[in-house]
Amino acid sequence: MKVSVIIACLNEAEHIGKQLEALSRQRWTNPNSTWEVIIADNGSTDGTQAIVHRYTERLNLKLVDASAQPGPSYARNMAASVATGNTLLFTDADDVVADDWLEQMTHALTKYDFVAARLEFCKLNPGWVYHSRGRPQETSLIQYGDFFPHALGTSLGIKKHLHDACNGFDVHFVHSEDMEYCWRVQAHGTPLTYVPEAMIHYRFRTDRRAIYHQAHRYAKSSVHLYRTYLERHRSNHTMQLPPKPKVNLKTLGYLLLHYPRLRDDADRGSWTWHFGWQLGLIAGAWRYRVLPF
Repeated sequence: MKVSVIIACLNEAEHIGKQLEALSRQRWTNPNSTWEVIIADNGSTDGTQAIVHRYTERLNLKLVDASAQPGPSYARNMAASVATGNTLLFTDADDVVADDWLEQMTHALTKYDFVAARLEFCKLNPGWVYHSRGRPQETSLIQYGDFFPHALGTSLGIKKHLHDACNGFDVHFVHSEDMEYCWRVQAHGTPLTYVPEAMIHYRFRTDRRAIYHQAHRYAKSSVHLYRTYLERHRSNHTMQLPPKPKVNLKTLGYLLLHYPRLRDDADRGSWTWHFGWQLGLIAGAWRYRVLPF
């Protein structure tokens, strides 16, 4: 087995060094396998590339120019197109993989074709953040109604032939691209397997403006994803559709009513996320012509 670790990044000078440092510490006990790291830069202007170059002697590392089109989907696909591995591991520049992540993921991919690691939230986040956002993918895959489960893009591993057969990530999605990818691979016939032995320390956003914009973008893209599935499988009446994202007017009213009563950072972080999500659903319903209720 040869493994290609793929990291798509954009202006991650603040964090990418910690991720590359973690990769340089990986325990690797299989002498018959090799691995490489491919950084797909999506157009950074903050010195990210200079930090990456510092690790070229410590890691088998390639830096790929993936600036022709914005978004992690395009960047990951560009990296996959030059990968020499028959196995692909995707992770993000602002997270930190555990020291045995590579070996655990690689071992899992000797048994399964499509896997996802466990996420951990205490190491990189103040307590109020993960109390306000929850801990997705800490004990299982993320479930979206009774549709296919999914996992965050930072945690995925897949055989390259399957990635290619599914045409990689959909470049029409800049957000929720990992959900779309997971669903499409599973619809192709390959289940997604959770690997709790492989761990990634996940970083949440801590700035309230960033929290709001992320929630808004994700909610809007969830409507885009629903509309895409409607159009993609319109003639296939046996294909189950994902749950329709719906604006909850009671939730929106509750948020507006309770804004003056927010007590601490956890309350404010949770309020900001849920408010951004509801407004993102409204924006998505308008943009993609889907009834919001």
